[in-house]
Amino acid sequence: MQLKKYPKTYKLLRDYLNLSFGSTLINCPYWINKVKKGIRGPYSGKGTPKQIVRAALVRARKKNVQLGKLAKKELRAFLRQNRIGVDCSGLVFNLANSLDRERGGQGIAPRIFNRNKFPDWNPAWRASAEKLTNDKVAKKINLKDIGVGDLIRNRGGRHVLFVVESNNNSLTYVHSSTMLTKETGVHLGTIKIVDWEKGLEGQIWLEKTSDGENFGKKYFNPSNGDSIKRFNWW
Repeated sequence: MQLKKYPKTYKLLRDYLNLSFGSTLINCPYWINKVKKGIRGPYSGKGTPKQIVRAALVRARKKNVQLGKLAKKELRAFLRQNRIGVDCSGLVFNLANSLDRERGGQGIAPRIFNRNKFPDWNPAWRASAEKLTNDKVAKKINLKDIGVGDLIRNRGGRHVLFVVESNNNSLTYVHSSTMLTKETGVHLGTIKIVDWEKGLEGQIWLEKTSDGENFGKKYFNPSNGDSIKRFNWW
């Protein structure tokens, strides 16, 4: 099964992977608010691609910078320096919310958050890896049952991946990361399946960490509660 079956959500994914500034395309950088230090970015690291591009253009106008004339490396640096990007839970929330609507639902926010507690209601801003994957909203499933839209809980609930494709011998996920992985920002990763009866810890993760280690071996640990999760209403 592939995310392409859901054209609106697939377009959202492609837009995160290809933010457009004139003829220059870059993958969305990673940004997470540093709440304890009072450092926040536009849309709190939870924005959609359109919101992220808009925030970048607003900031560029104030600084008299023409983003479309910057090289990719310079453009990424501009966004990072101005705290513009998306964190892992912001990415997953927006993709899952879109997918739920394409599947006939009303979006995932009403099932996860209590709106009465947050009068400044913007559900994406309340998303976290833990809130998206805890047992109240998502159940653990076996690898052989995995499908598009399922989540992979990492680092004891401090990181989350979104499954975009599952076929006979591999699965593809997307996430947003920075110091955890060699490739940063929003990007795809692949897991080769050697035995569908085993868990993900028994498969071959192809992605590398920033220091060259195997991403799955370092950050996926079932003893810490890491697992494949599916929203309870799916």
